[in-house]
Amino acid sequence: MIKRIASLSFLVLSCLILFCLALPSCGHLGQRLLHIEIELDGQVTFEGIRGVPDNMPVDEMWDVLGDVHFEIDEDAVGHLDAPTQDLNGSIVVRIKHVDDELGMASLSSLSLSREAIGSSWLLGDGETDRVKRASAK
Repeated sequence: MIKRIASLSFLVLSCLILFCLALPSCGHLGQRLLHIEIELDGQVTFEGIRGVPDNMPVDEMWDVLGDVHFEIDEDAVGHLDAPTQDLNGSIVVRIKHVDDELGMASLSSLSLSREAIGSSWLLGDGETDRVKRASAK
């Protein structure tokens, strides 16, 4: 009888250990690949992608815009040689996942910069906060 209880205790303890080891992987969520577009006067001019955790709320997604490397659509804008680009007009920044628009911000100006000609573009200093505030309107 004692041997049977010891075997049962060992089995329960083993199952408990396996459950505890498997639990963190069950709670792990994947990544959501975001597609960010910057539209100027109805034409998409800059595009970038960024992965975020699946469980990230949309209002927090705006905070990662500062890390997004944007590529320019030269057909829409032409070749830009300057290290900074100040957009003025009807500007819309969209965050999309697959075909779903998760968020949108409308502005009348936006600044982007890059380290060298031929490299990708980043939002200028302070622009991430401006875009996030515009999305809340």
